[in-house]
Amino acid sequence: MNTQNDILTKIGRKDGMTVPEGYFDDFIARMQQSLPEMEQPKPEKGNAVWLKIRPYVYMAAMFAGIFCMMKMFSMIKSSSTDLNIDNYPALTATLEESDYDFFYQVDDRDIIEDFYNDGFSVDDIEDNDSLIQASFQQ
Repeated sequence: MNTQNDILTKIGRKDGMTVPEGYFDDFIARMQQSLPEMEQPKPEKGNAVWLKIRPYVYMAAMFAGIFCMMKMFSMIKSSSTDLNIDNYPALTATLEESDYDFFYQVDDRDIIEDFYNDGFSVDDIEDNDSLIQASFQQ
């Protein structure tokens, strides 16, 4: 049993794609004959000057853009606001009034969870009161 696995030998061909002999020898000449002839436009006098100075104008515009960008960065950096509370008299007056309580309330469970996240276990500390006292000492 001699089975042929190659499809090209089954259909009687030795190569996949073939090109006629000498096809690429005069390909360029035939391609030039088939294309229509185009005339190259001659640059006008004003256009030729622009073509010569265009790279320098583009480079100057690029440096001007970089200068403007750096100027904006320096303006933004220098105008950063000072967050000192003395600069805000209305906020200072509000905080001095006794009607406002600005306290963050923490319950025992929050402290225990923080200790657990830090790697302490319940066995490490005997009772919750000593755990709370240890948290306030740090």
